[in-house]
Amino acid sequence: MLPAAAGDGRACTADSECREPDADAMCVRGSCAAPPVYTHDAFSLGIARRDPATDAPDDALPGGWTVTDASLPNWAEPYWGALSTVVWEYGAVPAEGGALLAAGVIGAAGAWGAVKAARAVVAGRLAAG
Repeated sequence: MLPAAAGDGRACTADSECREPDADAMCVRGSCAAPPVYTHDAFSLGIARRDPATDAPDDALPGGWTVTDASLPNWAEPYWGALSTVVWEYGAVPAEGGALLAAGVIGAAGAWGAVKAARAVVAGRLAAG
């Protein structure tokens, strides 16, 4: 179930039914939902993006930034709306449990074998003096 903040609850069958009033809304599981992010340019008013067409041919950062007012602070604006999550149930296939158990047993056997081999090498070198 979608969280209440994510959509307006209108029933839908296609994204086009959800586009009014939010152009970013989409149809998710039969209900109109808007993404929980707000995308916008978030930078200080003291800087501006340069037009790449005005850059010199050898400019290292084409379309970079220009300081328009050095008296203004330089900042970036985070915008976090009400955060929520949607959990979709995932049913494991019957073989998954057996495969995970087999991987664990193989890993444990490999670790045991590596320890036994390392101990044998150390014992052999100690015996050789």
